[in-house]
Amino acid sequence: MSRTYAKTAILNKIRMQPQDPAQPPTPPAQIPTPPSAPPVTQPAPVAGSMPSAQPTQTVTPPPPGTPISALSSTPPPVTPSPGTLEPNEGGDASSEPPKKSALLVALGFIFSWIVIPGLLVLAVHYFVFQAWYVDGQSMEPTFHNGDYLIVSKWETSYKKLLGQSSSINIKRGDVVIFNPPGYTSEIFFIKRAIALQGERVVIKNGTITIYNTEHPEGFILNEPYTDNIKLEGDIDRTVEPGYLFVVGDNRNPNASHDSRAIGPIPLDRIIGTADLRLLPVSQFGQIEHPTYDSTITPGATPIFSSTPAR
Repeated sequence: MSRTYAKTAILNKIRMQPQDPAQPPTPPAQIPTPPSAPPVTQPAPVAGSMPSAQPTQTVTPPPPGTPISALSSTPPPVTPSPGTLEPNEGGDASSEPPKKSALLVALGFIFSWIVIPGLLVLAVHYFVFQAWYVDGQSMEPTFHNGDYLIVSKWETSYKKLLGQSSSINIKRGDVVIFNPPGYTSEIFFIKRAIALQGERVVIKNGTITIYNTEHPEGFILNEPYTDNIKLEGDIDRTVEPGYLFVVGDNRNPNASHDSRAIGPIPLDRIIGTADLRLLPVSQFGQIEHPTYDSTITPGATPIFSSTPAR
């Protein structure tokens, strides 16, 4: 033990001795540094391989004389380059899009499946076609009570909107549905048009005679749908522009309330023409339009006049 202390004292004594000024100073001992190495560069990606999300960086060794304590094993922070995707903290890199609220989903469902289809149904119902039940016997034997018909409304609807009711194209023999004058808007009749605007119609002894510019001597309306029953009444009347003269197919006494009693029907009260029969199923199909023979004349004496006859 004494030698160890003595040796320590001698070393302390040597360290405490002043340096001879005549001798040059002793340089401090330096820690040998490793030889400098060339910069290490990460290899470039090979063509066809997946690109890396991190940019290529160059690692430079520390300069000579850098203390060991300044060296750290922790890599420096990497700043992402523009276009680099970084994951959210505590989450996945691919985040789901925000979900729509229940209110928006409900409104979208109502608008797509209720509002739009409802508007389409209303538009078709009021402007294109409409279904009607026959109520009564005035159109027998052509239509019977309970028959289900499809009525075309396109032409009458858009011409009414344009204010061109007088130009509605109704042909002789068309079956028309209309709201008769003097009745409420909920009452509709179904009759057959036999005289058009500007024509003169004469009903006498059960025979209907039509006079117009094409047939100034008149022609007898030979109707194949009446079961050869004679029409009641004595009528001599010219149909004013914008009107129709209509009668029912049932020619039995008091079987039809038509233009013989209420006069010609204004064209702006026409709803449409019956084009299709749905029920009964046994008679399903398009409603046939009658063809009239205009060669049957009542006589050689022309009686057509453009002056209305009341």
